[in-house]
Amino acid sequence: MNFLTLDFSDLTRASFFSPLQFREGQDKVHQALSLLNSWKNSGKIGFIDLPLQKDSTSEILKKNKTYQKRFKTLVQCGIGGSSLGAQTLVSALAQEDRVYFIDNVDPLSIRKIQDKIDFSKTVFHIVSKSGGTIEIMYQYQWIVAELKKRKLELNEHIIVSTEDNKGFLRDAVKSHKFEWYALPKNVGGRFSVFTSAGLVAAAFAGLDIVKILKGAQSLPLNSRSPIVEFTALSWLLHKMQKRHIMGLMIYADALEYFGHWLVQLWAESLGKKKDLNGKDVFEGSFPVMGRATPAQHSLLQLFAEGPGHIWFQFIEVENFENKQSDFSKLIHVESRATRESLIAHKRPAVTVKLKNLSEESLGALLYFYECVVALLGLSLNINPFDQPGVEDSKKRIQRYLRT
Repeated sequence: MNFLTLDFSDLTRASFFSPLQFREGQDKVHQALSLLNSWKNSGKIGFIDLPLQKDSTSEILKKNKTYQKRFKTLVQCGIGGSSLGAQTLVSALAQEDRVYFIDNVDPLSIRKIQDKIDFSKTVFHIVSKSGGTIEIMYQYQWIVAELKKRKLELNEHIIVSTEDNKGFLRDAVKSHKFEWYALPKNVGGRFSVFTSAGLVAAAFAGLDIVKILKGAQSLPLNSRSPIVEFTALSWLLHKMQKRHIMGLMIYADALEYFGHWLVQLWAESLGKKKDLNGKDVFEGSFPVMGRATPAQHSLLQLFAEGPGHIWFQFIEVENFENKQSDFSKLIHVESRATRESLIAHKRPAVTVKLKNLSEESLGALLYFYECVVALLGLSLNINPFDQPGVEDSKKRIQRYLRT
């Protein structure tokens, strides 16, 4: 991997597992890889081949030239996977504040964005895979009302990413003739960063989306891939050693939203009541994110001496562009010392290191974890691509809104 390096040598030296146990984990993941490929070949899932797309990338780039000429800012409205991937890319790499995100229905947060933007110079990107997300419906209605209040044409200021199916957003596209990006039906929201859900905002922010996809393409997904090794290690620590909490330590402020993205991907994909055979298993790995180095002065005490059924992933950047060498050296030393301390406390810790903060490295990092989580879910004999546990809450929200 040109843009990422993995290091779990400390675990080998500390004898957290034997070579025989690791091979058992590899065998599990190889079986999961075969199932994943069969689902891909049947069309059941589509995220694996997204980095190879050409037509949709060309469409985004062509339309982006128009957006950048006409508008000063882009506001993306989306929840969860319809926002976090784009936020990861923009917050890590954008040089100026041209893109804003409305990822909640908090009235104060929405008002702050409203006060920052000039509606006449803003394009709103409405993102919902289903086209029926209640929060997005309310955001859309607010945007329409504000544009009409200013006597601005809706179809000049609104673009939409959604599936080609029934739903209020698809109906709005047809009735108002909005520009529309079709989200693939076989790509879940949390796996959609390499679709328009992630790339439209990234392109508007000035990022090179071709390089983002190039970074993702640098990772092979086969039996010899580092993805398989890392997934085998994850399965071994979670399943065999029953470490059901995954601590995530982020050693770069630019990657804070990546941490939020990974927490959603990890939790929503791996927390399942039933296995692939329909049996109740209540499977799950609980992600806990710490922004380092502050987390060393808040969470570390719990991590080191609290419940022991936890393991850690450290996310680092090898080369920071800012050549303030004292701080660069310090943050690397802090990471190493904290990792070694946790291992001394019998808490396994592995490191995923980005070569630098670049489009290619971010693309590789996002794709790496999409594949790891998908394979880990299948290795645990659960479906990492659905989320039945959230449907009851959605029904209750709808019921209360009708009263």
